[in-house]
Amino acid sequence: MNKRIGGTLRAGFTLADLLAVLVIIVLLPAILIPAIQQNSAQHKNVICRANVKQWGMMLAMYANDNDGHLVPGFNMRKGMWMIKLRPYGPDANNIRLCPEATTFLSTVHNMQTSPFTAWGIYGDPGYVNGWCGFCSDLGLKGLYGSYGINGWIHDPPDVGDLYTIAAGDRPNFWRTINVENPSTIPAFGDSVWEGTIVRPTDDVPYVPGVSNSPYNLDGMWNFCLPRHQSGNQYTVNWVFLDNSARKVPIKQLWYQKWSRNFTSREKDWSQCPWATPP
Repeated sequence: MNKRIGGTLRAGFTLADLLAVLVIIVLLPAILIPAIQQNSAQHKNVICRANVKQWGMMLAMYANDNDGHLVPGFNMRKGMWMIKLRPYGPDANNIRLCPEATTFLSTVHNMQTSPFTAWGIYGDPGYVNGWCGFCSDLGLKGLYGSYGINGWIHDPPDVGDLYTIAAGDRPNFWRTINVENPSTIPAFGDSVWEGTIVRPTDDVPYVPGVSNSPYNLDGMWNFCLPRHQSGNQYTVNWVFLDNSARKVPIKQLWYQKWSRNFTSREKDWSQCPWATPP
């Protein structure tokens, strides 16, 4: 309000004015901080989706140079995607990690996975006593990442350098990028490990990002990660064989076309309260 002092009109504040300002100062953070946090989460989500998009582009370039064939995969020495795609992404270190995956498995006790852990670092003393993914066979020292490959898109030899593909699994691999409906086939996405094959019978994890069996590193649990939230559901980012990148609700993972003979399977999520955002 204005007060007249000594014949001069001067600005002044009443106690009510000061209280109003204090209320605004107190309330503004409560209003703005959630909005800032939400925008930060959305920004990280966009970065993550852009990362998997670039991995999809690198995979397409590899296929283009190899008559449409996709990377051989885990049963061949140096056949893993992070090795085969290196020539197509000189700055690949910039796209290895989802911004939400901030902890390496080499820094946690007893390899305790979680939705926010990244695999690696290969060769780090804390990573299974220096294990680096059969460095002389599969990987390279120093490799790390928070994305994994759909193991069924590989083009492995039936009898590889490291192991033989089971006869019943051989028809399930996509093997080539030249397939029908590539937009339905997941290629790369948010993952705890470097990649895995998944089956319709895979269990829903009771704990997100953790296998129900400590002895089983394969399975859909690798991808059931509440790293991102969209509305009232958790999502993961995936790039598909047509190089389209999009968010996939974790409860829809079993409805994607993972392998040539993959059939959708309804899952019981009632024992997994973590799967629904608060």
